Amino acid sequence: MSARLTPAQIESYQREGYLIPDYRLEPAFVQELQDALNQLIRDNPGVRPEKLVSAHVQGDNGEGVRGSRRFLDLAMHPPIVDLVEQLIGPNIILWGCHVFCKPAQEGYETPWHQDGHYWPIRPLATCTVWVALEPSTRENGCLRVIPGSHRNKSCSRTCTKTAPTSPCSNAWPTAPLTRKRQWTSNSSPGRCRCTMST
Repeated sequence: MSARLTPAQIESYQREGYLIPDYRLEPAFVQELQDALNQLIRDNPGVRPEKLVSAHVQGDNGEGVRGSRRFLDLAMHPPIVDLVEQLIGPNIILWGCHVFCKPAQEGYETPWHQDGHYWPIRPLATCTVWVALEPSTRENGCLRVIPGSHRNKSCSRTCTKTAPTSPCSNAWPTAPLTRKRQWTSNSSPGRCRCTMST
């Protein structure tokens, strides 16, 4: 499947701040990544599954996680790099790779937030590629975005955690987020999402 974007898709990404490309990872590669994910969890028994940061660094990454080269392979996968280049240009730097697992029944809540609060990048000019390795649905906590929330290129006022288990200390208040403005993304394994970040 082609990783080429149409001009309309690129314009939609610029306007809305997210894109669902037609491209899907190859099934054999998805299986390799699922196997790597299971090994990553086994290799890090003392690390919460939501906290597998810098997972692309093989072995001890200096952040308390024993990473896997397979996640660097994912970040450098030519079709994914091609997608990102079409959206932000050829000067691409991988500055992080976070494997984010949400275990059933006991996974941390992730309230509405802006990623820019957590990233050491100013100005806020970055693209996230989110790849599902397992089915992601509304019922089990799929990705949701607020279309156009990136446009003012600044982080909103913050509030405190909404639950003691929340990893997010910079959550948006929920009042201004009407269902009409939310976009929910069900996803199957190997499906990519690109988001513009603030």
